Amino acid sequence: MPETSPKPQENRDQVDWSEALKVTGGDEQLLTDLAVAFLQEAPAMLSRIETAIDNRDAELLRRSAHTVKGSLRPFGAPKMASEYAWQIEQIGAKPDPRVQPVEEVTVEDWSRTKELYGLLNEKMQPILDAMKERVKK
Repeated sequence: MPETSPKPQENRDQVDWSEALKVTGGDEQLLTDLAVAFLQEAPAMLSRIETAIDNRDAELLRRSAHTVKGSLRPFGAPKMASEYAWQIEQIGAKPDPRVQPVEEVTVEDWSRTKELYGLLNEKMQPILDAMKERVKK
C-alpha cells in the first residue's frame, strides 16, 4: 500500500514552510537565516522558562513564553507548541497589574506550568529537527 501524505490537520504541529516562505516574501535565504537564528536562540528561550518555573518568577515566565510563542510565528506557528507557550504565558500574566483581575500564581498553577513546559519541550523537538534539516539544505 503506498504511503499517503498526512492530511493538513495532521500536519498542524509541524513547521509550515510554505507559510514561512510567504512571511519572508519568498526569500529562501532570509528563511534559512530565521531558522538558524531560531536554532541558536531556542535552547536559551526554553531554559528561561525552566528557570522561571524553578524560581517561581511569574514575570520571567510570561516574557519567556511570549518570546517562544512569537518566535514560532514566522514558521507557521506550529499549533500545539504555540498553544502550550500561550498557556504558560497566561499563567505568568496572572500577577501582572495590566491584566485584570490580578491574581496570584498558585501552587497548582506552578505544577501545571511544569507539565505544560514538558509538553512544550516535546512539541519543540520535531520543530527543531525540521529546522536543522532545512538549514542543512
